[in-house]
Amino acid sequence: MTRGGHASASASQDHPSHLHAQPYGQGYRTRTTTEFGRPIELPQPFGFALDTTGFKIYPPRRPTR
Repeated sequence: MTRGGHASASASQDHPSHLHAQPYGQGYRTRTTTEFGRPIELPQPFGFALDTTGFKIYPPRRPTR
């Protein structure tokens, strides 16, 4: 984890939840995947499970032209 820590999470009902952690260059060193609605374990310095059951469900994005 970089100094100060950073994590990015995303989810939708029809797709798994992803946690991207340990920023490196233009991407991330790790990605954790779980089913939507299941907890995702956040690495240190956070060190807790993020409950995804309360995540808002967004409609699928429409392709842009």
